[in-house]
Amino acid sequence: MRRLVDDEPGRTLARCSGCELRELEWSPRLGYYVCRNCERHVSEAEAMDLVSEEAG
Repeated sequence: MRRLVDDEPGRTLARCSGCELRELEWSPRLGYYVCRNCERHVSEAEAMDLVSEEAG
C-alpha cells in the first residue's frame, strides 16, 4: 500500500538478520534497508517477514 502513495519506508522495527540489532534504515538510492551496524542489505519484503516472525 505504501508504494501506491509513493512513500518511502524509512525505518523498521525488524532485527537485522546479520547482526540481530534493530538498525535497519531505508536507503532510497539502493531500494533496500541497510543495517547501520553491519551494512547488510535487506529487502522491504524480507524486513516485513522478519517483523512477522518475531511477533509470532
